[in-house]
Amino acid sequence: MGEFVASLIGCAQSFDSVLSDIQRFSDDCESKGQEPDLKALKSLATRALASRLAERSRERIASRRDASGGTRARWENVLGNVVVHPRVLYPSNEVTSLATLVDIHAEALRRSVQVKAVGSGHAYSTCGSTTGLLVETHGLNRLAQAPGHGDALAGQLDPGNLRAGSLPLVREGDPPPWDPSDYRPTEHLALVEMEGGITVQDLAEGLEKMDLALVNMGGASFQTIAGYMSTSTHGSGIFLGPICDSVRSIVLVTTGEWRPARGQRARLVHATRGSGAPGVFVYRVEPFKGITDPAKYADPVVTLLQCDALFRTVACSFGATGVVYSLVIETMQFFYVRSEAELITWSQALAELRVAAPQTAANPAGVPPVLAGSRNVQYFWSPYPQRPYDDASTEHDAVRLRTDIVPRTDTTFRADVKEGLQGTESLWRVLFDLAVVDAYYDLARLQVVFEVTAAIMRVAPFLTPFLVNSALRAQATTGNRAGKWYEVYNLGTAENAGFASEYGFPLQENRRTKAKFGAYKGWPRKAS
Repeated sequence: MGEFVASLIGCAQSFDSVLSDIQRFSDDCESKGQEPDLKALKSLATRALASRLAERSRERIASRRDASGGTRARWENVLGNVVVHPRVLYPSNEVTSLATLVDIHAEALRRSVQVKAVGSGHAYSTCGSTTGLLVETHGLNRLAQAPGHGDALAGQLDPGNLRAGSLPLVREGDPPPWDPSDYRPTEHLALVEMEGGITVQDLAEGLEKMDLALVNMGGASFQTIAGYMSTSTHGSGIFLGPICDSVRSIVLVTTGEWRPARGQRARLVHATRGSGAPGVFVYRVEPFKGITDPAKYADPVVTLLQCDALFRTVACSFGATGVVYSLVIETMQFFYVRSEAELITWSQALAELRVAAPQTAANPAGVPPVLAGSRNVQYFWSPYPQRPYDDASTEHDAVRLRTDIVPRTDTTFRADVKEGLQGTESLWRVLFDLAVVDAYYDLARLQVVFEVTAAIMRVAPFLTPFLVNSALRAQATTGNRAGKWYEVYNLGTAENAGFASEYGFPLQENRRTKAKFGAYKGWPRKAS
């Protein structure tokens, strides 16, 4: 791999130079009233891709070097829009235990600087920025171990310490708490503890061996589970909360000693020995009526702290309350899903989202049947009209994607996509008929797909509406998938880069008449 990167760096032309070539090519075609020759454009884009790959490789190598010769270390997120120059960067291969985190915090106290933790760099904010100590957490990547199966996590929760009536706590090496042949995913629930630096992909594969799965998932799987929790990462599904809603217990390392406010309801069970470093504290943070029974709990290092307000704060704190060492998550039996995509218009989407539904025990908010009828529902919408440069064209394309749990199946989601192409006359049909179904999904996970598309849009902006509309319409075919939950939920972005906006609004009709974007009238009225 090193030789490949070196040769790529050596032979790639300047990225700016390649973009200039594409710009001149685009301008020339436009001046002649001609459509760009796709083969020529592809050749130029390939050169741009090679150059950008080389540039990113150099950045990644530089970002992982420790400071030397008086120069600060460097770390950047996946987009490169957040660059951090900490005094000390602790790489993930040096941070593999709770004891190491305690030592790092003790060093921060001696230097009077901050400690910040980073995972896969998927956050686009500056919440991980610091001029103090920066900790890469990917070395904290283990599941809790059953006795005799492997070394236990530091402060690992014992099933005997749970409150009566709690869900079973399953560790790696334990048998499933149900008959694996009894497939009832939404009814078979269990607790699992893991270190915070494990990626969602590794966690999903580890849980599969235990017949377990996360309740929901975001669109990518390379983030760490602590990052998932701390940033309130969410999937879709009107009755499914963000990932932090599934968290039941958090082990946190911090230099701040917690003291309850007057009148605050809280329980403390102090560690019998403590962290061993003055001023450094390790807490197991839970709700006031959390899963751990205070009367049974005892640990030499980790203090049990049960407080509703503090737990809610830590669970979605963007790393501001300390470094998460481990967490306990509620999981469900391993399951399979099927996604069905349908190309509709945005007018159709709005109409079905305005349908009022009766309020029932299963649907107390009276959300529209289209949302209540499936486990996950997503809408993709193009901001460009169906005919972008036709003033008479006012309708926009949209894709509705519905996902539901299905019985165990041997059908892979890739085969399902190929099946869904039958009768479809398009470029995608040609590509798939050339037996690149497998290659397509591997390619879709590459950052370079975004790099090439962004380069084309940047230098030939008149193509942007067509590219966006084409990509959206392709979702109506490639969105039809079936298989393991984490394969289908994964949108296929590796080092994800893109342009997106998210809007949050209450589940009832928005009555704010002075809202910045105007009152939202799309939510259903109460059923009469």
